[in-house]
Amino acid sequence: AMHIEGFDWRWLALAEFGDVLIHEQTHVVQRQHPEAFARLYTEYWGYKHAAKIDPDPWLTEHQMLDPDGTDQNWVFPIQDAGGTRWIWPLMVIEDAEDLAGPSFKNARQIAVELELAGDDAFRVKTAQNGRLVMRGLMNEVGFVSRLSPSRSPYHPNEAAADLFARIIIAENLPGHPPDEAKDAIEKARLRFKPLQEWFAKILQ
Repeated sequence: AMHIEGFDWRWLALAEFGDVLIHEQTHVVQRQHPEAFARLYTEYWGYKHAAKIDPDPWLTEHQMLDPDGTDQNWVFPIQDAGGTRWIWPLMVIEDAEDLAGPSFKNARQIAVELELAGDDAFRVKTAQNGRLVMRGLMNEVGFVSRLSPSRSPYHPNEAAADLFARIIIAENLPGHPPDEAKDAIEKARLRFKPLQEWFAKILQ
């Protein structure tokens, strides 16, 4: 095994491998307490849960169903100069060009534009050519910045699991991380403090 005098490898093991374990454990808690997490998504992040979203043929064929986020009716309001527009963050598997067919390398996070269709109901917006109006999710800075630094903002369950794991790791690093990591860890703790308080509030 690699050994460097005075270096505590426990913190690195938690940072590298604990992230996945805590992320998946968070999904278990989400299934047990969906109402608590719904409060986080609506009251803290600003999501709205749609009662209905009219289906779209292209999405029906390409939308990726996440077993850790089976309820996909989470939409988000974006405020801009023209007023409020609504987006539907999703993961899709796009058509593949090779004979093996689509795989996870064809996965893409998108923001689907929505239109109001009644109380708590929406329909996808289409262009004059009938195509779905959408763009890369990471281009929706007003949305992804609220969930940063989650790498999976396409569903609030995934974003919450990402961020909860980062909070736990930042607060529980054992031993002594290298000096060059200490400033980053302290900044992370300060940045995550409001969200950490929300996790404590809904899970107490």
